[in-house]
Amino acid sequence: MPNKVQCSLSYHQASAEHLPVFGLGVKQGIKNNPTVFDPAKTPAPPVTDTQFETLIGNDEETYAAYKKGGLAQKPAYLAARSALITALDDTAVYVDTIANGDENIITLAGYTPTYVSKNKPTVPTAPKKVTAETGDSTGEMITECETFDKNCQYGCIVSEGQPLPAGIAITADGLLFLPAGLTNRIIFNLNRERVKKFTGLTKRVDYYFYYFVINAAGVSPLSEGVEKMSN
Repeated sequence: MPNKVQCSLSYHQASAEHLPVFGLGVKQGIKNNPTVFDPAKTPAPPVTDTQFETLIGNDEETYAAYKKGGLAQKPAYLAARSALITALDDTAVYVDTIANGDENIITLAGYTPTYVSKNKPTVPTAPKKVTAETGDSTGEMITECETFDKNCQYGCIVSEGQPLPAGIAITADGLLFLPAGLTNRIIFNLNRERVKKFTGLTKRVDYYFYYFVINAAGVSPLSEGVEKMSN
């Protein structure tokens, strides 16, 4: 079966200095070619020019603060980077739809064309290496799991005070369904990034972190829960 040209997601591995430059290129590519990427048509660009400017500015500012202030500023930078990558991911899906395999349109939007196999992928396995560490601020936790395929999306479910019960269901679109009668606080994060930051957690309370992975074939089972007390 032939391959199809799509937007490369290699910017996920871009350096801190290069990611905002790449984002600026995509912003300009969408803005400067309205006959191709027409905001008045359906589908429309999912991220506006102003939104891109804000996300790129936040990424640059938080990285500068991180370099100057050290580890205490890292969580804010990771959150800003994650937000920019999510916007680029959403825009890549849009550009792929408009381009329909035309690498010239992909290049026009500021992305790098790549050949993606149309062979059916397999459902990911459950993540096996999940970590959770307290952040520098009270009620902050940083989590991550191992790396899967570059086209995968990472989700994390956090249960406050007790492990997750049976009956959790996650759809292929990443929607979370909880069993009836659940009373403890549940936090759900599906921002595509492996490394996630959770804030506003209750001090000195145990939290249980579960990762899952989504690709075109489906949703992985949940990882084993990792327990960590909030600072």
